[in-house]
Amino acid sequence: MSDWYILGGGGHAKVILDSLIELSIPVLGFFDDDPHKKSLGLGKVERLGSIADSRSFKGKWVVGIGNNTVRRHIAESIEHSYYEVIHPRAIVSANTVLGKGTVVLGGAVINSDVTVGVHVIINTSSSVDHDSFIGDYVHIGPGVTLCGGVTVGSDTLIGAGATIIPGIKIGKRSTIGAGS
Repeated sequence: MSDWYILGGGGHAKVILDSLIELSIPVLGFFDDDPHKKSLGLGKVERLGSIADSRSFKGKWVVGIGNNTVRRHIAESIEHSYYEVIHPRAIVSANTVLGKGTVVLGGAVINSDVTVGVHVIINTSSSVDHDSFIGDYVHIGPGVTLCGGVTVGSDTLIGAGATIIPGIKIGKRSTIGAGS
């Protein structure tokens, strides 16, 4: 088993850590630019340095930053081997394509013939139905429902609890409010 690390030390990093623990994958540390962040997961994982310091470490990586712009900047400026994290209580169809660095959290469902870009967050208890396309660096908030045939452009945030009806196309860098 390879060494795993998380870039970022906020709330999203904590949820990713929980997913990795559920998968019995040990995380050796996290990197964050805030020196006041000392540990994640009630002290289970320690901060090893700044984001830039991570360059000297080899292993498997995931970006634990919820903000799309910051997540993109880090993933594109820090060269690492990025991997998907799929919580064991998520359901992902075998006929789905997930891009590198994508995170699918607990209770999420991704159905058949869905394509998901790189470094996407499919948050807790979200649903993405058949024949949908999700661009790179998208954040699908907790409890979101994307009906069949939905297209979501890159760098888009869909807020918690939003429902997108079938066939809708959402452009790049859009924000869909919570509960919409």
